[in-house]
Amino acid sequence: MPASPRLEAVSPFLVWRLLKNKPLRRVLAQSSRVRNSLNQDFQKRVQG
Repeated sequence: MPASPRLEAVSPFLVWRLLKNKPLRRVLAQSSRVRNSLNQDFQKRVQG
């Protein structure tokens, strides 16, 4: 199963919303943390 294109489409929108609501540094740290957890979860699902 290929990586969901929905994640690719949603990520910039979420980042944009966070940028509107929070300081930039906090947003970047949070988005990178979320992306890392999503990647780990995806890899676990792919592996089994």
